[in-house]
Amino acid sequence: MQFGAYRVGITGGIGSGKSTVATQLKSLGAGVIDADAISRHLTSSHGEAMNAIVEKFGDEYQLADGSLDRSRMRELVFNQKDRRKELEQILHPLIQNEMKNQFETMKKNGIKLVVFDLPLLAESSKWRKNLDKIIVVDCSVETQVSRVLTRDVQNNNRTTPMTRDLVINIIASQASRIDRLKLADVIILNDEITRQQLNDEIGQISEYLSPI
Repeated sequence: MQFGAYRVGITGGIGSGKSTVATQLKSLGAGVIDADAISRHLTSSHGEAMNAIVEKFGDEYQLADGSLDRSRMRELVFNQKDRRKELEQILHPLIQNEMKNQFETMKKNGIKLVVFDLPLLAESSKWRKNLDKIIVVDCSVETQVSRVLTRDVQNNNRTTPMTRDLVINIIASQASRIDRLKLADVIILNDEITRQQLNDEIGQISEYLSPI
């Protein structure tokens, strides 16, 4: 632990609801550092990662406004593992650097509980060894697929909706449920529960973490 800033990692597969849990913890006073949000910023219009991405993958992966064509890139990297690794080699160092900067800022501001929202926590031993506790948000694969497809239809910004096959490929590319659950200090089963039940459980977890 570093000088009173308690570090909690939260992870789960795509569509598990981990970001919903992180957002609720934020409303209860935790600082939240969101790896996906940082990635989106880095690949936004003329974001810091875009020059390297265009150089590696080509102009066709950049939209007219200078941002990443996420639909095209998603189709590529979740069907070709080697290309996914190339993208990760560009993004991960930048994401890690920004996360460290945000953590230092939160620590200086006196935030006692910092939540790291990390989709690939199970795949990263480097991050795991720097955390005090790990929360895993878990649900069935079918629930994951259903949530992602529903969310995708509701997202008007996405030019090419995700298909069921693509969602399955993304799930297959991530750590298995068993591997994630092995890492957990706290497990949130987010399958057939209401939002209020989820919030009540998160409140109990927040109380469990707060006195530490």
